[in-house]
Amino acid sequence: MHKTAVLAAFSMAAAGCTRNSSITVLEVTANDLPYSAELNLKKGDAYRLRLPDGKELAFWCTSQDSPAAEQTSQSGLDMSWGEQPFKRSPVVYERDSEQKKATTYILFEGVTTYTGSGRSESSFVIGNWRIVLAENISSPEGLPITVTVRQSASSYKPMQGTPNGAPDG
Repeated sequence: MHKTAVLAAFSMAAAGCTRNSSITVLEVTANDLPYSAELNLKKGDAYRLRLPDGKELAFWCTSQDSPAAEQTSQSGLDMSWGEQPFKRSPVVYERDSEQKKATTYILFEGVTTYTGSGRSESSFVIGNWRIVLAENISSPEGLPITVTVRQSASSYKPMQGTPNGAPDG
């Protein structure tokens, strides 16, 4: 894990992170690729994964009673994501990316849940980067996440519009 991210994550854990806490930035440079980090999220923890091109994927931990919660974990926690912490981005699925102007630069490839393994993976493409957030949903303590970033075989660039590809007007 990048030295800055380790120090920031340690500081947040020691401080007892809440939604009002600072947000940890995981800075990924081209020299770090392929990148991998092991995290254990607690309710209210938030991260900004900054990619080599400067774009970010934010992800944070919520309780499963949150309207953003999508699946059941043994700890009662769930992960949400977007361009900014605590603010869900509109979902652009791969099948829709060529058909309409996007309101986000994040292409959501989908979620894969491995039956019996207690593992669930959310996959994204941002520009030339593929990100996988793998959750251990069988953990009773926190929400362990493995973050991986690698160069993508395909590229996602939103159709032109306003910043981030959002539609004009």
